[in-house]
Amino acid sequence: MVVIFKEGWESGQRHALTNAPVTPPLEEHLSGDQHYIQNNSDGTSDTLHVCRGISETSEHLMTENQSDKYQQRLPSRVNKYLGKFQIGLVQLAEILQIEIFAMNIRILLVTTAMHSSYVLGSTLAPIKFDFPSLGETSAGDLYLPSGPGPFAITVTGPGFAGVKEMLIPDYANALAKAGYATLAFDYIGFGSSTGKVRQDIKPQDQIQTYRDSIDAVANDSRFDENRIGAWGTSLGGAHTLVVSANDPRVKAGVAIIPHIEIDAATMAERLPIVDAIEADVKASRTPGAPRVMIGVSGEPGERAALTSDGAVAWTKNVTRSAPTYKNEVTAMSMLAMAQYSTMEDAKRIKIPLLAITAETDSITPAKKIHQALDGVKSVEFRDFPGNHFGLFGANLTATIDLTVEWFQRHLQ
Repeated sequence: MVVIFKEGWESGQRHALTNAPVTPPLEEHLSGDQHYIQNNSDGTSDTLHVCRGISETSEHLMTENQSDKYQQRLPSRVNKYLGKFQIGLVQLAEILQIEIFAMNIRILLVTTAMHSSYVLGSTLAPIKFDFPSLGETSAGDLYLPSGPGPFAITVTGPGFAGVKEMLIPDYANALAKAGYATLAFDYIGFGSSTGKVRQDIKPQDQIQTYRDSIDAVANDSRFDENRIGAWGTSLGGAHTLVVSANDPRVKAGVAIIPHIEIDAATMAERLPIVDAIEADVKASRTPGAPRVMIGVSGEPGERAALTSDGAVAWTKNVTRSAPTYKNEVTAMSMLAMAQYSTMEDAKRIKIPLLAITAETDSITPAKKIHQALDGVKSVEFRDFPGNHFGLFGANLTATIDLTVEWFQRHLQ
């Protein structure tokens, strides 16, 4: 792909010509990302900064003038070159708009569907979509595809103590580009949702918010109530198992490294957590007393819920775009997690469900997930190497593609 920008353009004016053929006489000179001197017939020369294979986020390609005569000559040169590769552009694009005024040239190329992922600015801005839950307001982000509805839609909530800006947008944008809407929401007491008690995980309440999100989209004319899917990662994946087993409105699901249950013996070994839980139980029963908090992610030995599988580094990276995230939960959240098992719900799932695991995951072990779902006829597995958070490194794109493909198969 070759793109030419005029120096001085604003970022928003730069539009890539995806896969456009290189215009003679430049084609014979181009071999990579280099500077080239083009000698002109009138004795002047132009320095070109040329970048091939530019990505959709790059902004490195521009032309510079080395002669005042260039300003007088550019429009005719551009018209000459455009005429030579006009046929190629027509084959690659649905719309080509060229505006030439003074020294400013703006080339806007809207590619065909197969190249749509290369259009700059293709990431969708979600629409605010709040809904009532548990007497409070759950803050939602709605990702809508282009074109007319009603759309198939998926609903999703974050993982353990997460917020809707973490990880979810990558999946939601891919689904929207494939024609599927997504409603991502914050649980009550987390992120942008209301709730007097903050950072307190109650799995059954979070499951209710999942169901309330389904109510909200099922009653919205923009969506097809017969094509609703649910998905989630980690704790969100656990809730996906529960609603997939119990809510007949959910027609397909994707559970990515879902929580199944916590080994009580393992919990008992973590004395700092146990001591904090006891203190928080007392605080919760004392009016006005501050709750006892622990970290969400921490280093081994710290008083935190997640201390393995690269939790600290991953959380630091993924929360850069999540300003409402807080690295703390009530200590009683761990007591609630110890009492939360999805094992029996998982075995009752009848709808098509994709289960994605990480083979060396120590937080939501693949062995537990297989124990819960092996033998369930409607379930398919995809097992990846690596640990819990490592899954969202090198294999992030693969898990996104699998999620999109699953809903394409089962939410037709």
